[in-house]
Amino acid sequence: IVAGDRPGLLARIAKVLADYHLSVQSAKIMTLGSRAEDSFLISGACLKDSKTVLTLESDLIAALRI
Repeated sequence: IVAGDRPGLLARIAKVLADYHLSVQSAKIMTLGSRAEDSFLISGACLKDSKTVLTLESDLIAALRI
């Protein structure tokens, strides 16, 4: 995930992942100036359904816009 860095960004991402009952196996969180680059290795049953994955992606994008 690449986005402008701001307070609460990681919390917003974590909330969406939690809403989908996903487990974060590992994460790499970097801040480069005003830009955040966050990578997550996630697991969860919902990832087997392509429609749910698309909804997850949409929800993450929406959370980044707030």
